[in-house]
Amino acid sequence: MEEKTISNSRRCYKQWLCFMVLFMSFSVIYVDAVWPMPQMISSSMARYTLNPREFIFQYSSGSSAQPGCSLLDSAFERYFPLIFTDYRAARPRQHNEWFRFPFTVVVHVERAECEGYPDADSSESYKLSVCSGQAALRAETVWGALRGLESFSQLVYQDDFGEYFVNETEIEDFPRFQFRGILLDTSRHYLPLHAILKTLDAMSYNKFNVFHWHIVDDPSFPYQSSTFPDLSSKGAFHPSTHVYTQIDVKRVIAHARLRGIRVLAEFDSPGHTQSWGKGQPGLLTPFSSGQPGLLTPFSSGQPGLLTPFSSGQPGLLTPFSSGQPGLLTPFSSGQPGLLTPFSSGQPGPLTPFSSGQPSLLTPFSSGQPSLLTPFSSGQPSLLTPFSSGQPSLLTPFSSGQPSLLTPFSSRQPSLLTPFSPSHNSLAPLSQDSPVS
Repeated sequence: MEEKTISNSRRCYKQWLCFMVLFMSFSVIYVDAVWPMPQMISSSMARYTLNPREFIFQYSSGSSAQPGCSLLDSAFERYFPLIFTDYRAARPRQHNEWFRFPFTVVVHVERAECEGYPDADSSESYKLSVCSGQAALRAETVWGALRGLESFSQLVYQDDFGEYFVNETEIEDFPRFQFRGILLDTSRHYLPLHAILKTLDAMSYNKFNVFHWHIVDDPSFPYQSSTFPDLSSKGAFHPSTHVYTQIDVKRVIAHARLRGIRVLAEFDSPGHTQSWGKGQPGLLTPFSSGQPGLLTPFSSGQPGLLTPFSSGQPGLLTPFSSGQPGLLTPFSSGQPGLLTPFSSGQPGPLTPFSSGQPSLLTPFSSGQPSLLTPFSSGQPSLLTPFSSGQPSLLTPFSSGQPSLLTPFSSRQPSLLTPFSPSHNSLAPLSQDSPVS
């Protein structure tokens, strides 16, 4: 009886043990949470324990980059606490301090650019292979090696007991988009230096490679120029607390370089320069009478580009002063016509007139406008001027002889555009004007 009880107990223990093994096999953590998603990633359930006191980064013997490469040396120091988040040792152990073989991340770079800066054509491709005892990282450039180190750091995880693990993994990756950036506008919303540096850190975690720094704009000029110091002293929100010194800018660029990020600083010009004018009088366009013209005012009777004005009242894009027409549309007596004003019997471009009354886009005679069409004798013709009171569809004529789409006089047609020596090339021709 006692032997039977022992046998049943052993059988129950074996069943419980099999159940626990089966349960644990399904509860093993499977991690492939690499961000952004690599071009190719393959992970298995096999996992390896990592010990922060038995873990090192190392260059391969054939790598172009070797110890002393400032960019990768600093990356090794930066990623160790990112991988082992709860480890509080001052530094990782050195290679000569080991008493047994550590887990090693071996980095091989084909082309070293350790002191360079990333550019628009920099290669960021890499291959990462994680197996028992080591991880092999191969990249064409140091910029690709940085992306591979970031991917490895994302593969490491902890269980409920604080142990670190990494699964057996194969990754081949390159960026889908060569330009992956973030823009910060520090003109409208000044950001302290530490906030910009933290943003660069976050960009590296997401493998971003361009920091678009919209450093100045209309609202403020926080960049402290050594050549033009008044730009920031008078154009910034505050001349001392809301500026970026030369040292600040260099620190941002250096911080970004170590993370494979290039800095694009934007100095908008000639638009968006209102803050510039506060520290540089005469830099922006002046105006007269205290009333700016639309887009481009002028002073002292000298027209500005596209939009001069007179008597302190701006015209819509194309007024003029003192009988001198502005670009596209002159006017007289202070009253502009809609795209077709005129002055004292002198036609403006595109639109002649008579009797001192403008017609919409159309000159006319005898004081009666016809839609888009001048006329004589008080009888309008659809879209077509005419003479002697007889309309011709789409074609003006004289002496009763129409010319297709072309008015003429003296029985001589002019192709599409009649003219007279004293009028613009698009003005209608009078019967008395010769055609050359």
